[in-house]
Formats: sequence, structure tokens, C-alpha cells
Amino acid sequence: MSCLSTIIVLMTLGGCMMKSMASPEEFIKEDRRLTEQITSGKDPDVLSGIYLKRARLRLRHDNPGADYRGALDDLQYTIDLKPDQRQVQDIKDWMAALHRLTYLEQEADIFGTKNIRAEHQIRTLRNNVDQLEKQEQALRKTIEELQSLELQMEQERQRLR
Repeated sequence: MSCLSTIIVLMTLGGCMMKSMASPEEFIKEDRRLTEQITSGKDPDVLSGIYLKRARLRLRHDNPGADYRGALDDLQYTIDLKPDQRQVQDIKDWMAALHRLTYLEQEADIFGTKNIRAEHQIRTLRNNVDQLEKQEQALRKTIEELQSLELQMEQERQRLR
């Protein structure tokens, strides 16, 4: 039960910190700000908190540029810098979910690529079928002409006999 309450508290705090943020530009600006703080930070306790804030930002439901892989990395840095035992298990649970989510995103990308290739192959095959149908029509016409010519020749042979 404490894991669930900790997650709820973390999500509530994260939500309170950035309630007004809605546009993609604001998310990018906040991500850059946090990244600058990480770059210039030295204190592991402070850095751990900043990484956690950035992870929450990257996971926000209304973030149009959600970055699950980046959030996963940030959560790992949070644990590495300040392994607060009360939060570690919750963060590890989130990390497991994010691992699965990033795996599914990669699979979706692979299937998307395969789908694009399949659509291209279908278009190519349809073009080939169209060309073959045109060739078939031309051959049928030629056959009809040859049959007509053969009939005319047979009629001319019978007239000459």
C-alpha cells in the first residue's frame, strides 16, 4: 500500500509543479532548463531530485513529445545518485514499465517499417498486374486478329479450289 501512496504523492507533486504547462514549446523549455541544472549541478541529492523532475516531465500525459527512453535514463540516474530506499522500489517499478513501453515502441516502429514496405510491395504488384492485364488484352486482340486472318485465308483457299 505504501508503494501506491508514494506513487500517488510523486505524481501529485509532479503535477502541481507544472500545472500551467501545456504547449510543446513549454515542455521543451522546461526540459532544457532542467538539463542545464543537471549540467551545472554538483550535489548528488540535488541532482537526484532534478533527474526525477525531468523524468516526470518526460512522462507527463499531456507532453506531446513524451520521451520514455529519456525518462528511463533519468530514473536510473535518480537511483544511482541517491538511493533513497523508500523510493527505489517505486522507481524500479516505473522503470520496469518504461522498459516494456520502450520495447513496445521499438516493436511498433519495426512493424510500421514492415507495413510501409508491404504497402510498397502491394503497389508494385498492383502495377505489375495492371501491366499484365494490358498485355493480356493486347495478346487477345492479336489472337482475334490472327484468327480472323486465318478464317479469311481459309475462305480464300476454298474459293480458289
